[in-house]
Amino acid sequence: MKKSRLTDEITSISQRRTTGEVLLYGGFAPVVIAPLTAMGDKPVPVGLVGAGALAWVGGWALARYSQPSDEFWQTTIPKIKPEQTKSDDIRECLRSPSSTTIAGADQTWIYRAKSPALIGGSDRTLTVPFNNGIVRNVSQTKSDRQAE
Repeated sequence: MKKSRLTDEITSISQRRTTGEVLLYGGFAPVVIAPLTAMGDKPVPVGLVGAGALAWVGGWALARYSQPSDEFWQTTIPKIKPEQTKSDDIRECLRSPSSTTIAGADQTWIYRAKSPALIGGSDRTLTVPFNNGIVRNVSQTKSDRQAE
């Protein structure tokens, strides 16, 4: 598997998610704390509450909708070769799976991606079973959704 461009896209997605999470949690604090500072005749700092709420919503959207593009999946999946590709290669390219099952020497990693629903979007699942750390086969499902 060629890792450079693929890994770059996953790294970029990971960075966007992290930025979204920082905004999400950072925006939550002013929304909760600012009203508590309004003691007595002090007004609630509405601008701070509004900025916090905006950061919270923007962070949620950024963290939630940072997903690999369709082009990424179209170029990545064919490069996963059954009986050749190792679990370390998959983890380096795709990072940690959404879920894992283990039964003896067999493992199955499942990656899930959901693109934004506001523009239709899609749900994608990539299933990669391994035996002794070597890919057995690869399967994927993709379902398109209507705009909400």
